[in-house]
Amino acid sequence: SPLGAEPKAGKTLWSIYQDRIERADLVAGLKSAGKVGESREGILKAPPGAPTLKEDEASWVDEENAGRREILRLLTERDDALTVRISGPSFASVRARLTEPGEWVQTPSGRWKMTSKGAP
Repeated sequence: SPLGAEPKAGKTLWSIYQDRIERADLVAGLKSAGKVGESREGILKAPPGAPTLKEDEASWVDEENAGRREILRLLTERDDALTVRISGPSFASVRARLTEPGEWVQTPSGRWKMTSKGAP
C-alpha cells in the first residue's frame, strides 16, 4: 500500500526526525495546496476531492507517513506506559493543532474540514 511504506532498516529516532525536517517544506507545500491533510490516524491522507499527487509527491507522503509510524513505534517500544498515552489518534490531535489556516484536518469522527485562522 502506498501509505504503508516502511522506513529504511536501522533508522534511529533522531535520523527519522532529521528526514522529516528535510521533507518539511515539501509536505507543507502539499498541505497548503490541499493535496493532503492530517488524518485522524496521525498520517497524511488525501481529503475528498483533493488533486491527484504526482509520483514524487506520493513518494514524499509515503516517506513521511512511514517516519511518523516509526516514531510512534520507537517511542512506545521504549516505554510501555507511553503506549497508553501515545497512539495514532493522539499523535493526530497534535498534528492537527500544528496545521496552518486553509489546510485540511480529519476530525475524530472522520469528517474532513479546512482549518480556519487561529484554530484547526
